[in-house]
Amino acid sequence: MLTLLAALVLHQDPGPGADANLDASLSALRKDFNAAGGRPRLLILTSPTCPRCLEGIDVVQGEVLKRSKGKPLAVFVVWMRVLGGDRPEEVRFARQRIADKRAKHYWDDAAWAGRAYKKVVSVPKDRDTAMDSFLLYSSKARWEKSPPRPAFWMHQWARDGRWLDGPRMLAQIEKLLAPSLIRRPHNDASKERNCLGFQPPK
Repeated sequence: MLTLLAALVLHQDPGPGADANLDASLSALRKDFNAAGGRPRLLILTSPTCPRCLEGIDVVQGEVLKRSKGKPLAVFVVWMRVLGGDRPEEVRFARQRIADKRAKHYWDDAAWAGRAYKKVVSVPKDRDTAMDSFLLYSSKARWEKSPPRPAFWMHQWARDGRWLDGPRMLAQIEKLLAPSLIRRPHNDASKERNCLGFQPPK
């Protein structure tokens, strides 16, 4: 019964704001996550009506995404039904806070992703989900059966060492981007020898 219900939810129209629906398997998110391999990925678990969550979205847009514009970064935003006012219609307005073409938006009607990630990161016992968290992955990360552990993550649950900080998140993204932006030095001498008919020494 639960499998049938999940299938129905997945194939419903995601509504005016989301690009796709999520079900208990999180298969749509997993597929997109793995397809974006080869570049760092930022996953955001949030609510479309939580004021503090939306403040965090503004921080990410203004201090992270805007300052990394044009960089090969994939962004996945999961809007979850956690609060009473969370509805698909609200995503249409909330997603406007992320004015970045790299972002893909999902509607999670039962906070499946939030509950799955509660098992991945350190969530306080009094919280049911990992809502209001920001998870960063390297270009090599792959999602198999369970959500992978992030290379770096932040949240807005309590004022501790992981409280969301835009510049700090950006610095971590730049660190993950660095290997993919390094080019091998051009071997002009070897190329010149080949042009003259000589082979470079082995």
